[in-house]
Amino acid sequence: MPTPRRILVPFDFAGPSKRACDYALDLGAAVGASLSLVHVIERVTRR
Repeated sequence: MPTPRRILVPFDFAGPSKRACDYALDLGAAVGASLSLVHVIERVTRR
């Protein structure tokens, strides 16, 4: 199995997201991978 070099973590500040981030941090440290967090904000348009 290939070892990841980069890990992308979606993050929305909810509890499960924080736990996933902690897991990704541990995994990244264990395999020497870099982490990138992404938070997407939906654009609200007026009608």
